[in-house]
This record gives sequence, C-alpha cells and structure tokens, in this order.
Amino acid sequence: MVVKSPKGLKPDKLDDVVLAMLSLGIIDDEIGQKTEIQAETGYDYEALERLHTKGFLAGPPSILSDRPVWLTPKGVRRARKLFREMFCS
Repeated sequence: MVVKSPKGLKPDKLDDVVLAMLSLGIIDDEIGQKTEIQAETGYDYEALERLHTKGFLAGPPSILSDRPVWLTPKGVRRARKLFREMFCS
C-alpha cells in the first residue's frame, strides 16, 4: 500500500533519514571489494526508489516490503555518516 506523502514533505531529508536507518540493518559489514551490501528494510518504497536513483542502492527496491535492499559501498558510507550526524553525540 502506497500512502500519499504529507503536504510540505522534503523528500531529500526523508531520504537521508531512511538511508541513516538502513545502516542499522546492514547484514554484511565488510565493504572491501563488494559492489553490494545487504540491509534489511521496511521503509517507504518511494524513498527507496529515490535512494536507488541517487546511487545509494545497487538495484531498485522490491514493492514487497519484506525484501532486503542492497546498498552500494557509497550508500553504506553515506548511511553511516548520516546516522552518526543524526543520532550520535
């Protein structure tokens, strides 16, 4: 089910929060030579689509919310940076 976004929503800010929260669900923490790092999800489908377009997700998200997403190394680095900035002192 897709819910209509609230009026005045800033998609880029929402995308940053979703990406930061994805860092909590990273399954394989070793970036190394990998092109994709799996993370559990359940986040807004439209935000995940935008993150894919921005190059942070390796492939488009599944419309099924119980499927994992695959972050690019760039996405993992940005997710961790955003999480530290938003939620750590």
